[in-house]
Amino acid sequence: MGIFNDITIGNESLKEIRRRGTIVLTMPIDNGMINNLVKYLSYPIKVYLKQNNKQALDEQAYLDGIKKIFDALRASKNDYLIKIDVKNRELFRDSRLLTKVPSNVALSINASESVYSQNEYLREEQKIEAMVAPIRDSKLSPLEKYLAVYDIVKRFRRYKGTEHSDLDTYVLKYLLDDNNTLIVCAGYARLLEELLTRVDIPCKKMSVQIGKPRPEVMGMSGDRIKYEPHARDIIMIDDSKYNIHGIYLADPTWDSHFDYNLYLNSLLTFDRKREALKVERVADEQLLLDFHNTKEFMNNIKLFIERNIAANGGTLEGIEIYKRNAYKNLYLKIIEMLQVLDQNKARELVKKYDHLLNVDINRVTSQYLEKHLSNLLIEYAKYMMPLVNKKISNRDIITALTNVQKILYRKSSKEIIELIDKLTYDNKKLSPVLFPYTYDGETVQSKFKK
Repeated sequence: MGIFNDITIGNESLKEIRRRGTIVLTMPIDNGMINNLVKYLSYPIKVYLKQNNKQALDEQAYLDGIKKIFDALRASKNDYLIKIDVKNRELFRDSRLLTKVPSNVALSINASESVYSQNEYLREEQKIEAMVAPIRDSKLSPLEKYLAVYDIVKRFRRYKGTEHSDLDTYVLKYLLDDNNTLIVCAGYARLLEELLTRVDIPCKKMSVQIGKPRPEVMGMSGDRIKYEPHARDIIMIDDSKYNIHGIYLADPTWDSHFDYNLYLNSLLTFDRKREALKVERVADEQLLLDFHNTKEFMNNIKLFIERNIAANGGTLEGIEIYKRNAYKNLYLKIIEMLQVLDQNKARELVKKYDHLLNVDINRVTSQYLEKHLSNLLIEYAKYMMPLVNKKISNRDIITALTNVQKILYRKSSKEIIELIDKLTYDNKKLSPVLFPYTYDGETVQSKFKK
């Protein structure tokens, strides 16, 4: 056994790995590491092939690396316990990697906030595919596909939560359980995110804080607003048929009224959301998406920097390292968001700025980061400004929904007319209640509440 004491894998001794029974290997790993995995890390050692977050822009490269490892393991006579990450389940489905798992590998899959056995994952995939395959394979335009998916999500289940944060209310693995009756805002947002990814509509779940008045402190000292977490989605629609190219908010929770047929929260601009009666604390995504001109954008960026510094215990005039950390975090937040909404633009910016901004903050000055960040922000604002706060007309929504009923569900003209009549009536009836005035950037204060 003495010879094994000198062997190291991933900077850990083989003796320690065997004692613990697990090892995490961050991908990509080279051929020498693959050979060591095959030779020394067989059953009962659990091997987690973790995706490198710094290379999250290229999940395909990660999947290609897993395939290479599977090929090496297949040639061995040993058995292996392998765990992998899946972030984009549609990309994983397209890769057909599950058809290439060696018979001597027991695979577990870390996806959608849960860990699945291979069979569990396949069963869940069948449920998701039953919902989304007819839409993905149809001739619907992107806007039409989006609305078809949105309709499935808002009618998936009546809103029902628990007093506690129960996994059944928002984690995909439990939401799709046939015996589950629970769902809350995070569940609607998560399901919409998953299904839209399958029909090639970029979608990113977003967490916000919604305020409610607290009568018990009215007229007294103390916080008069109680904030509670809420989830919605950011989506990107790129549809030449309707000449719609923009970024919108989707909030199926508020349209999931089974007594009405609502789409009031399906394609919101930030301007439209500002009309709502609820008070909200501004989220980082809002700072990066809700603006009309360069001045507004730079005010948002200033607030992002101030909040990020404060969250880490510093002040804007304080310790230099807090500034450096905030500048880097701003860059990473922009890339994280863009890699979902527009991966090509994200790749372009990473190629141009990653070596300048995604650096060891202990080796650079805040002035250095601020200089290169300014160039990035100018490019980002110019790209983003035409995409945000552009309203989609009700006529386009109704036309798209009509085509969904006609093409996807083959409804008769009479059925479609009845559905659209109810939809028009319901939305017109409730719109003044949910959105009591029309936003006007010239007259309405749009300052964010901190």
